[in-house]
Amino acid sequence: MPEFDPFNDRLARDIRNALSEAMVANLPTLDLDPVRQCAATFSIRELSAAHRAYIEDRLSRYHNVFALLRKQAEHDPFRQSLALWDAGLFFEVHEVIERLWKESQGDQKSALQAMFRAAGTYVHLEQGNPVAARSMADKAIQGLTSHGACLPATFDLAPLISALQQLTQPPRLG
Repeated sequence: MPEFDPFNDRLARDIRNALSEAMVANLPTLDLDPVRQCAATFSIRELSAAHRAYIEDRLSRYHNVFALLRKQAEHDPFRQSLALWDAGLFFEVHEVIERLWKESQGDQKSALQAMFRAAGTYVHLEQGNPVAARSMADKAIQGLTSHGACLPATFDLAPLISALQQLTQPPRLG
C-alpha cells in the first residue's frame, strides 16, 4: 500500500504502531477484541482510503493468524512470530522478536537481532525503499550466518538468506 507511508505520514505511523502494539500485547491470549477496539479509535476519525484499507487489512490478517495460532495451540512467542511472518506482517514480527531480543543474551541475542532485521528488510521493501532494505538485509545475513543456529525454532535458514541476498519474496518460515 504505497499511499500508506508510516515513514513520512504521522497518522500512518500512529495507526501502524498502535495496531501492532495492541496485537502483540494480546498474542498471549489470542484475543482480537482489544485490537478491534484500538482500530475503532482511528476509524471514528476522518481517514483516507489508504488509512482505512490498512486498518481493514491488518485486522483481517490478525484475525487469520490468531485463528491459526488458536488451532495449533501455539503460545511460544518465537513460533508465533513465524506465523506472523508467513502472513506478511513483518512490522509485527519485528516487534515480537525485539521483545524476545531484549530478554536474551550472547549468540541468541545476535540471532534474534538478525531475525528482526530480516523482518525490517521486508518492511522497507513494502515501502519501496530498496536502499534501506539492502542495508538491513546485509546486516541480517551476517547475523543469520554467524548465529542462526541459536534461534529457538528449527527452520531452514538457507531460503531466508537467499531471499535476503537477492531481495526477493520472503520464504515461508512457519
